[in-house]
Amino acid sequence: MDLNKIILKVLNNEATKEEYAILESWKKESEDNIAILEDIRRGDSEVNLPYTDYDSESAWSKVEPQLESPSGSYWRYALIAGLLLLAVIAYVAFDNYNENRLKDYRTDDKIEHIVLRDDSKVWINEQSSLREVTDFQGEERKVALAGEAYFDVEHKEAIPFIIDLGGDRHIKVIGTSFNVINVEEDFDLAVYSGMVELHVLDRVIEVPKGQRVKLVNGSYVKLKNKSQNLISWKTRNLVFDNTPLSKVLQDISRHYDVTFDKKEGVKMAQCRLRSKFSDERIEDVLAELKTVFDMQYVYTPDNRNIQIESLKCN
Repeated sequence: MDLNKIILKVLNNEATKEEYAILESWKKESEDNIAILEDIRRGDSEVNLPYTDYDSESAWSKVEPQLESPSGSYWRYALIAGLLLLAVIAYVAFDNYNENRLKDYRTDDKIEHIVLRDDSKVWINEQSSLREVTDFQGEERKVALAGEAYFDVEHKEAIPFIIDLGGDRHIKVIGTSFNVINVEEDFDLAVYSGMVELHVLDRVIEVPKGQRVKLVNGSYVKLKNKSQNLISWKTRNLVFDNTPLSKVLQDISRHYDVTFDKKEGVKMAQCRLRSKFSDERIEDVLAELKTVFDMQYVYTPDNRNIQIESLKCN
């Protein structure tokens, strides 16, 4: 017996007497269901139907004249039960579709934190995109990255995590944390825990914790990761520990997306800074540089430019 089809035929006024009888018999099998349906009719149920454009009262008005027995109210409950069943089936199917389809994440002027279907965590920097390439159910978990992102990959020994970087380049990991910049000719991979394999130019470069690989003049160079502020975009902190001012300005420039120019004759070779900035405005950072170095500057917010007029080192 296909109850759903019978209910649909009843609503469309196409059911036979035998099908009406089948529906009446089915209704009598469960008084508990009738009680539940009565709650639904009164609006006491917590079940929320995903479709609101179906007029059950109008549909019932077409069926009710055919139900002349004293138990006709039970037919109403049975029909509501069938409608609920159909709605639940449709809702589950739609939910499964949304869950299984491959997702594409794109950021503009904001940082987005997402959790992938394997519970791996990703922070996607501004002006970047991350796209699922597989559904993580097969032999690999694969995504494609354009821009910058920080990954904290869930450990799954049998299913490696692959990041497609375009062309013949990709990163392979089992479970680790690392930051990747993949913007045209700007490439930088820094590992913060575990081990990462960079597959590039028919080579496999193993990158352990504390090391990084940068693309320099067309060559992939492996070096120690000494930068405290490489992922300041994620942590929202800038830390300087007796850092040369030239390096300070580089990190500030990248963090706040500003450029620094200096007036001819301004020298900073001997200037060093010890300080920490936690999610502060660029204006506050510049104010501290002015205090420490007596730095005179002109800041033009429209083009994100800072012109250094003069400064003094202690």
